[in-house]
Amino acid sequence: MEHILICICVLLFFLCVWLIVKLTTLKKEMHSITDQIIEKKEGQKSQPVTVDSFGASSLELANAINDYLSKYEEKLKKYAVDREHLQRIIAGISHDFRTPLTSVDGYLQLINKSDELSDKEKEYLGIVISKVRFLRELSDDFLDVSLVENNEKVSKKEIALIPFVSEIVLEQNEWIEARGLTTDFDILDKDIKIYTNEHDFRRILENVFSNVKKYAYKQLKLSVLYDNVGSRISIVFENDVFEDYNIDVDEIFEPFVRSKDRHGEGSGLGLYVVKKLCDKLGYEVEATFNKGLFKLEIVI
Repeated sequence: MEHILICICVLLFFLCVWLIVKLTTLKKEMHSITDQIIEKKEGQKSQPVTVDSFGASSLELANAINDYLSKYEEKLKKYAVDREHLQRIIAGISHDFRTPLTSVDGYLQLINKSDELSDKEKEYLGIVISKVRFLRELSDDFLDVSLVENNEKVSKKEIALIPFVSEIVLEQNEWIEARGLTTDFDILDKDIKIYTNEHDFRRILENVFSNVKKYAYKQLKLSVLYDNVGSRISIVFENDVFEDYNIDVDEIFEPFVRSKDRHGEGSGLGLYVVKKLCDKLGYEVEATFNKGLFKLEIVI
């Protein structure tokens, strides 16, 4: 009887050892599979998921994961191709759409200069001209979206910041005076160089000014600030808004978001493009709205 008990104990001991080894191996295998999936997700691994042991369960799991990942990668590739195709279509339509609108706008301007039109006809013509210009801006916005949505790397070069910003500010002078806005331009008199894509950076500033043009009420302030310690450059736009202006800053950079009580026409894509371009160039951008004052800050 004693020998039987000893044999049972020995068998139980080896069974426990076998189970511990089995569990340890299984745990190690699961960690290995998890690490491989993470590496594939982060683009560090292109090979299929492998297993160290040849247990049926481990092999079945690895095969199922590889089959799923293979189908997922195929869908991602198809999505990328379809998205690029759609972007080309949007860009082509936007470009083709803008060309005739430019011609129409030109002919309408010629008609508007005629002395043969009555006051009522000129009023109607002015409405048509404003709608045509809105359509041109809309086509430009769609073109911008198609461009910023692609994943191509942007080329950058060194530019002098202050002359660049000052030039764009001067280009806004006509509509600022026409609107009668009180302005405060606090632009540093300092030689600051930044490394950026000139076209994208210009589009960022122009889109912000376009937003100001639509919604500013009486005043506009633009500040260019430089932090020597952190080597941070801040471009800050501040403007008051119409009293019934309603906006949620948490959604301000989403596409097609506009104020329900807006006083100007727009596609709702301007600040969306600003956010996308800032992300592309590595800039930070945030907006706040407090007591009727809208503030947008771009940090380089």
